[in-house]
Amino acid sequence: MNSKAMLLANPDLVLALPGGTGTANMVRRTKSANLAIQLVGN
Repeated sequence: MNSKAMLLANPDLVLALPGGTGTANMVRRTKSANLAIQLVGN
């Protein structure tokens, strides 16, 4: 699921695993949407 679709689904929690620029973008978008996020790993 891409980050835009994920945010439209209004999840209770977003898990962010180590990744690259796409993951970083998803983390920024999640925080901007004031959704709960848990960073896992590095």
